Amino acid sequence: MANPGRDMSNASVDDVLAERRQNELDEVADRLANFRPTKVLVEWPVGDTRLSDDYDAYGREGHTNVRSESHQLGFRVASRCGTTVAGIDLMDTFYEPSIEDLRAHPVQESYWKALLEAGDASARRTERLLASHTIGGVLAAINTPDERAATLAPYFDSLLPMAVAPNFSGPDMVGNWYRRNFRIISNLRSLAVDGDRLVVIYGAGHIPVFDHILRNTSGVRVADPLDYLLRS
Repeated sequence: MANPGRDMSNASVDDVLAERRQNELDEVADRLANFRPTKVLVEWPVGDTRLSDDYDAYGREGHTNVRSESHQLGFRVASRCGTTVAGIDLMDTFYEPSIEDLRAHPVQESYWKALLEAGDASARRTERLLASHTIGGVLAAINTPDERAATLAPYFDSLLPMAVAPNFSGPDMVGNWYRRNFRIISNLRSLAVDGDRLVVIYGAGHIPVFDHILRNTSGVRVADPLDYLLRS
């Protein structure tokens, strides 16, 4: 929602502070609040006190002008349920400079081009969805099983093959992506206690990895967001 431009490909989005989008966010928050979360965890740097300060201000003023899903959606859901918001994000190394050596090989360069094309296609699809759907409709669309699988395909189809021994920078970048996600889930687990009901609001690319990790974690049951996003 803030469109910070930190990804390899980025979608152009309209202003989430516009009245229409604010109303759509209220509707999504109402739906997610039916899950009755005990904590809301968001893509915000772990330990950054600005998040709690901003949430306190949101409680006093009833709105926030920060254009991020952490604030625009996370705050709405948490306030409806009388619970807290916490950041669990961290940045980590992803790009491996040695991949430039591989790109000198035509076959390897074709994999890299396919990776960039897949990212651009995903960004353009997001733009088309936003032009024709409500925010709730967009979130429902990108949380379908097919869309989740599609977010992982570039890692496996394009990055993973980018290796000529002893240069394994493509697989290393896939490993870097998974390492970041494992660390984020470690942050999640450090905040969770028995009986918690967690709403996790994150960029769509993280979701299939989170889902895989959590579904294979003892004592965790993963709810399908579509059960709430599509609730009439």
